[in-house]
Amino acid sequence: IIYHRKKEYGKALDYYTRGLQSCEKAKNEKTKAYLYNSMGRLFFDMALADQENRTMSSYNQSLDKAIQYYNLSLEIKRKQKDQRGLANTLGNIAVVYKERGLYDKSLEYYTEGLKIAEQTNYLDWLKEGYAGMYELYEAKGDYKNALKYYVSYKTIMDSMANASVKE
Repeated sequence: IIYHRKKEYGKALDYYTRGLQSCEKAKNEKTKAYLYNSMGRLFFDMALADQENRTMSSYNQSLDKAIQYYNLSLEIKRKQKDQRGLANTLGNIAVVYKERGLYDKSLEYYTEGLKIAEQTNYLDWLKEGYAGMYELYEAKGDYKNALKYYVSYKTIMDSMANASVKE
């Protein structure tokens, strides 16, 4: 994670891969799912770096890898019924599709993630999901729905801020 944050992507990938090997040996599916999710994020971040450097073929390959790893994570999280983890990974996939301009596909994943977050009262992800939906609808030019999700986002932000003040 530290190498990932420092944008030393090769080293981060090496350590994530080592972690996966350890999980395989220990049959630790939960951690394996989280590593797959982290690897998806790593490849997404690599894609954004590739885009900045104008290497579009590498950009597309990295986005493909991100989806691949997120789907591996999703598969395990569904089996384990890890609702919060599932919502996170669905949101991550939605972000990749939104990045690619595949708004309808992104909408599917955001919608499923929001449904889970609402059922489990997962406020942190609700905030992220509403913000993502707002950005998605704004990108599509659907300002009515964009406003709806922006209001939901602001409402959740206000309630979270009020809750932290009361503590």
